[in-house]
Amino acid sequence: MHDERAEPATSRCQGLLLSGRGAILLVRRTHRREGDPRWYEAPGGPVGAGESGQRALARAVREQTGLSVSQRQMRPLLAAGRSRVYLVGPLREASAIRLPGRSAVGGPPPFDHYVWARPAELTTYCSLPAAQVLWAALRAVCDPACGRRAAGRFRRAA
Repeated sequence: MHDERAEPATSRCQGLLLSGRGAILLVRRTHRREGDPRWYEAPGGPVGAGESGQRALARAVREQTGLSVSQRQMRPLLAAGRSRVYLVGPLREASAIRLPGRSAVGGPPPFDHYVWARPAELTTYCSLPAAQVLWAALRAVCDPACGRRAAGRFRRAA
């Protein structure tokens, strides 16, 4: 099922980018709260006017990590209010991730580091609310009612 409908301009999308080994790709914002090293998050951002959630996520992933993901690699997992979480993967952990350079206005880059985190490590890298959203998405992926891991339904990323 592809989400081709345009979302309201105030919507947000987030990608649960999974490796074949079950690790989650997280990126760290350059500007974070003073003294809080746990400012990692899953790639994503606002959905532009007239843009589908999946198209916005593909754009955000490309801008934040340099990875190209197709809408066919995505499956909707969670919807809470105007936020959507999509499963993307499986990806290779050795994928060539390129964090963005300087921001559009010439300031420091918006993201300065990335990590492939195991689910048990999420609170090491993320705030508790961010980790809880990712855990809820993982539960949707591993729901026994599916009969198999959702990542198994995807073709390997090229």
